[in-house]
Amino acid sequence: MPRLNPKLRRSLIATHRFFGQLAALVVVLLALTGLALNHDEAFDFLKGSVHWEPLLDWYGIAPKGELVHFSAGEHSAAGLERGLYLDGRYLTDTESELIGVATVQQFLAVATADRLFLVDPGSVDPEDSQDVPGAQIVDQMDSASLPGTLTRVGSRRDGQLWVAVQDEFFRADADLLNWERSVPDEVGWSEASSAPEALTTEILREYRGNGLPLIRVLADLHSGRIFGRHGTWLMDGSAVILLLLVVTGILGSGLGRRKKLD
Repeated sequence: MPRLNPKLRRSLIATHRFFGQLAALVVVLLALTGLALNHDEAFDFLKGSVHWEPLLDWYGIAPKGELVHFSAGEHSAAGLERGLYLDGRYLTDTESELIGVATVQQFLAVATADRLFLVDPGSVDPEDSQDVPGAQIVDQMDSASLPGTLTRVGSRRDGQLWVAVQDEFFRADADLLNWERSVPDEVGWSEASSAPEALTTEILREYRGNGLPLIRVLADLHSGRIFGRHGTWLMDGSAVILLLLVVTGILGSGLGRRKKLD
């Protein structure tokens, strides 16, 4: 068999080395994730979850809307997409955007355009959460019980609840059952404000739930699905690289070497 041209042989060796380095990364990834998947019951840490924000964003576990935030004394209400949050904790879902929160006696009135929730705020201290119940909705009014589509909500120092419907203003009676059109006097209207960074982080954690199971992430890494619809092509490309590694290795080391005659 003829000997390969030295220049061609050096090129094959260089190509083999290049593909070998690429293949090594794939082999290590497949080996580690494969071992973990095959023996997941032996490793407790694999039962955990991943909360890394860029990865959650990559999986689409991220809000598409902006956070809306209002404060009322020591309490705060926030709206994110369809969810309402009180003091950083999930409260309920809603069909319309949060427009404000007001203090009404010992309760909070959390208002959207077409619904008003009367909420017992419970504890705002996470350390007391085991002893004091969290926020609870004690009553709510839908559009049939409201004077119209709400644009603002507020209260006076005496705890009287007020709402605005376009350019008209209404005050609730002491039992929050009836509304009377009136001229607002010394009403503290709820105004939107920027949410503190710590509160935003807490709400995003609530929104994203328990994160992604680590075992799922490893399985997606092993199969290539973590890279989306291009993951299959990536794994196919890795298989081609391994084949090229075999071919260039054979050509570079075996072919062209004459056997010495005895």
